[in-house]
Amino acid sequence: MHQLPLLFSIALAALAAADTIAGPNGVSNITTLKPQFFSQYNSSRVQISYGPFTAPSSFDNNGMKDFGVRDAIKPCSNCLITFMEAGLQYPNGTYANADTGMWLHHTVMYNMQRNDTVCPQMFERLFASGNERTPINICVNGTEKAGYFLNATDHFAMLVELMNETEEPRDAVVTITYEYIPFVPAGFDTVTPLWLDIGNCTTSEMPAQANTTFEYSSTPWTSSITGQILAVGSHIHDGGTYLSVFQNDKLMCNCSAAYGQLPGYVESMPMNKSMMNMGMDMVHISSIQTCANDGTLKVGDTLSITAHYNTSEFSPMVNEDGTLAPIMGISLVYVAVGKNQIAVSSGTPSGTSTGAAAAASATSSSGAGSVGGFGIAVGGAMLGFGVLLGL
Repeated sequence: MHQLPLLFSIALAALAAADTIAGPNGVSNITTLKPQFFSQYNSSRVQISYGPFTAPSSFDNNGMKDFGVRDAIKPCSNCLITFMEAGLQYPNGTYANADTGMWLHHTVMYNMQRNDTVCPQMFERLFASGNERTPINICVNGTEKAGYFLNATDHFAMLVELMNETEEPRDAVVTITYEYIPFVPAGFDTVTPLWLDIGNCTTSEMPAQANTTFEYSSTPWTSSITGQILAVGSHIHDGGTYLSVFQNDKLMCNCSAAYGQLPGYVESMPMNKSMMNMGMDMVHISSIQTCANDGTLKVGDTLSITAHYNTSEFSPMVNEDGTLAPIMGISLVYVAVGKNQIAVSSGTPSGTSTGAAAAASATSSSGAGSVGGFGIAVGGAMLGFGVLLGL
């Protein structure tokens, strides 16, 4: 059984004291969709809704708030997840995005039964998304026989951060679409997620700079695993241009950002002027390029990332008081570590779990001039990724 570190116990106490998320298990709906890959293995695709969550007024901590779901519903058990994608809706099911002043600032899914490979003092971070909502296509459109193995005893916890640009508090629902095979077929590989962060294993936030080019790099991480690099997804904030992933100091993947490709990422009028991206076009990052099949990772290899920003070309986000909001640079690298690397527990494969769960919310840091990232205020300090759920 995973031993809960002290900070996790502190964070749970904070969650218990906060408002409980409405609805059983913090889930309002489970929708069955048509699977796209591996139908010969009886694959399934479901969209699970988490929430609703109430984002505060834009005048309250810049409209930002963190929410923790301590027992987030899983899509399946003893199964292989091949695809994940986040979304944001209003409770009536309509699309929520920057054009209506509601942001999926971030969401992170943790497996509380495993330690993170890059930062073993944290729980494993298996999926994350910013408002760009990049699909994580582990199986590379069904061309790679691989997925994230989810044991029956694995326990999901979820962190959500929303941003509301309007003056009135509003509710929103986070969706995650999962595709999975309900068992591990012969010949399939299991993947290990590697979280690379310009903040390394501490905070994920770094100061932004106005009207200039700048970059932040992570400290190289030395690999403890060997496998095939199948998929790379990345995240940067407005003002960012691209994120580079390096293997042994050689460029492996460039993840370029695109702005305003869809109406949801273009704001035609200010919701709250001081919260806006102050560029003339009022456009925001709408997609970040992913990479696939980037070769072999070996024990002893190094991986690192560099996040590139150009705030002369693309305006960064600003806080209610006019100061620049922090920026991030993150990549999730999915490595196929080989067949049967994680033992499949005994029992019949099952579909969507519906056991009893608890969910609660916690506010983000309210320090002057800061917008909370993936962390939470514990003892008055803004801590980095994983602290809410047990760094």
